[in-house]
Amino acid sequence: EEPITLLLEQGLTVLGVDQQSSEKADEPVVVNAVTLLVTPEIGKRLTLAQTVGDLTLLLRNEGDTTQADAAVVTLANLRGLEPVAEPLKPVAIQAPARRVVRRTAPVTNTVEIVRGLDSERQTVRGAGN
Repeated sequence: EEPITLLLEQGLTVLGVDQQSSEKADEPVVVNAVTLLVTPEIGKRLTLAQTVGDLTLLLRNEGDTTQADAAVVTLANLRGLEPVAEPLKPVAIQAPARRVVRRTAPVTNTVEIVRGLDSERQTVRGAGN
């Protein structure tokens, strides 16, 4: 499978960064964790992306509020063999139509009960109802 790069999210707020303090200021610090303010849905997407691929965090100037191009980049794009693909667009998937099953009225029978000179009518439901 050809590797691709795509933009998952942008404009997220960084709440914290895993920092390691060192007295030697000239040594680079490796950051292993970043805490972001996201919705549960975005959190699920980022977790899945981390599971199936590599996540890279790119920080931009706080004043830069322009939306980055969300086009997918492939190896062929880097080699100049083909233009950058259009951004992925969400596709609406229509749920299958629900089938409505109407219940039929229960089968009832009227029974006349005679006791001596008195009679009364009783409604009795049919078998299986």
